[in-house]
Amino acid sequence: MGDFQVDFAQTLFMCILYISIGTISIICSLTTITLYLTSRDLRRKYILYLVLDMCELLDAISYVLLGTGRGHQLLTGVMAVPITVRACFFTKYWPQSLILGTQLPSICTMFLSFERIMAVSKPAVYKRMCTQNFKYILCGMVPVWGVLTLLAAGASVIGVDGDRVVGTRHCAIITSTSRWYATFHFTFIVLAYVIAFFSTLIVWATRRVMTTLTKSKYGSQDDKLGMILAMSGTSIILLASQQL
Repeated sequence: MGDFQVDFAQTLFMCILYISIGTISIICSLTTITLYLTSRDLRRKYILYLVLDMCELLDAISYVLLGTGRGHQLLTGVMAVPITVRACFFTKYWPQSLILGTQLPSICTMFLSFERIMAVSKPAVYKRMCTQNFKYILCGMVPVWGVLTLLAAGASVIGVDGDRVVGTRHCAIITSTSRWYATFHFTFIVLAYVIAFFSTLIVWATRRVMTTLTKSKYGSQDDKLGMILAMSGTSIILLASQQL
């Protein structure tokens, strides 16, 4: 279960595609991050968006690492050599970045959704609770989660599940970690985006049916809700397309 077939042409094409998509995404993420860094006000006001872009940058880098790593295995003729799950995680350099590149953006999207929902539905509570220091705390939770999830992933392959042998060296998340961790990983990122999408959608739809005066007062926040809807909805589609 979880093994891949090695087709040289198809695998090489996918490696090139991963590197190309990753490179383009790196350029886009760096451009956005640079824009935020040019202004102190932008950094303070949109600190959560800045952290999200940094996580997206990590995701883009993971694509490049994935493409180069698998490409090297393919071109050196060892892609079809069996390997254990433990060796995949501890001797290959892309499974860890794949984990962080998918989990961290999903966490940031949840935080952004929570912040926008509070701003629109409970503005008084938002002003009292969502201070700049609170946003810094949310930002600090992102790298903490990254460390904890990598420790959990590493610990998951120390036992018997780490001795499981897989037929190729693609070393995807499902063949680089234990079954329970892989299940947790994919369940977590899907639920994170789904929860962010539907909770934001409910608030957005509620705001749409309110009076013109209310919509005028909170119009900018509706725009941000729409942006979060687009981000989380697109992420759900991309996650689903990976299974096709």
